[in-house]
Amino acid sequence: MESFSVSASSPTIELQLYTFIQEQVFFLLMRNCKGIWENAIEREWTKFCLLIKEHLIIHVVQELYLA
Repeated sequence: MESFSVSASSPTIELQLYTFIQEQVFFLLMRNCKGIWENAIEREWTKFCLLIKEHLIIHVVQELYLA
């Protein structure tokens, strides 16, 4: 299971060794997830946990630019 940590003072979500910047699209997609959206707003992203009954797949696109 992946580790998950969120800081209220930082606009980032840390998932294992990678850091993703929250964007508006993330919040729009969360409206479709029952329970997560209300919990995230109510607790201001400090600490929340959701037990899901079925597997949830989150697609992540990573772009690499060579300098």
